[in-house]
Parts: sequence; C-alpha cells; structure tokens
Amino acid sequence: MNRKTCQQTMVRYALPQMIGLLFNSCYVLVDGIFIGRILETTAMAAAGTAVPLVELLVALSMALSAGGSVGIMAHLARGEQEKVRRVFADVLCLSLLIGFLICLFGNLFLTELAMALGADASCLADAKTYLRFIVTFCPFMLTGYLLGGLTRADDCPKLAMTAMSVGSVSNIFLDSLFMVPLRRESAARPLQRRSDRSSRS
Repeated sequence: MNRKTCQQTMVRYALPQMIGLLFNSCYVLVDGIFIGRILETTAMAAAGTAVPLVELLVALSMALSAGGSVGIMAHLARGEQEKVRRVFADVLCLSLLIGFLICLFGNLFLTELAMALGADASCLADAKTYLRFIVTFCPFMLTGYLLGGLTRADDCPKLAMTAMSVGSVSNIFLDSLFMVPLRRESAARPLQRRSDRSSRS
C-alpha cells in the first residue's frame, strides 16, 4: 500500500468518524442546555454525577469494539469467514453479558452507586433517577457502540456515521418533546396550589 492510498484510507475512515463524534458532542451539549435552562439546578448536578459512569461505559464499549474489530479484520484478510462470525458472536455476547450484569447490580445498589459518584442529599433522588435509566439501558448502549465500531471495521464508515448522527439528532428532538412540557407542568403547579387554597378559603 503506497502513501497516497494510506492517506485516502485514513480520510475515508477518519472523516465520517469525526462528523459522527461532532453530532454526538452537539447532543451532549444540547442535553446540558435543556437541563440547565428548563429543569432545576439540582437536576443539572444530578446529571453531572452520572457523567463518569457514562464515560466509563463508552470506554468499555469502545474497548470491546476495538478488540473485536482487530480480530474480525485479521480473519477477513485470511478469508476465514467462519472465524469472523465466531469473533462477532463472542464479542456481542460478551457485550450483552457485561451490560446485563451492570443493569442488575446497578439497580440493586443504585443508592450506593449514586453516592459513590458524588451525589449528596440535595440531588440524590434526581441522581438515582438518571442512573436508573443509564444502568437499565446499559445493554443497549454497549451494544450500540459496539455495532458502530464493528460496522466501521466492515468497511462501512459512512453507515456508522449516519447511525450516530441520526441518534444524536433524535435525542435533541426528544429533549424538546419531553422537557418543554415538563417545564410547563412544573410552572403550573404553584398556580394550581394557589387556586386550590383560594377555593378552600
């Protein structure tokens, strides 16, 4: 492989990955904006306590993806299709197993997990809510990142970029769909309580 071909291959794989990560970073930023401006400050603090766990799960899924991709590419180069399928199945099963274990023990020790991540009494309830969703859907999260990496290894970097970008845009849309009505409901509660008191008096 000559220098020009190496550069073309690098651009072909790196550029879609960079675009996908850009969309991913944008949705994380928009998440913070929605939480900070629409929900209470304790919700922002609770979301901050969940960040280390999310990053740890992302790193774990990327490690599984990198290891699986190396094994798959090595067997593909030798034309060993059966071994390719075996490596894919092994990595996928390992990802699901780790995800289900995190889901199980994370929900069993949710309070301890939240406190270990830095949640105090003021935001413990909100932190547990965030973490409950994260650990419950952990198998899907790990599998999603794993399949994205394996898709790139299967010579489809644009498909992996499209999947990551669509997921990020849909997350932004769902933020506006769920958080804005929640703020309206929260803002209406004090007015409702005042009306109740007036009617009673």
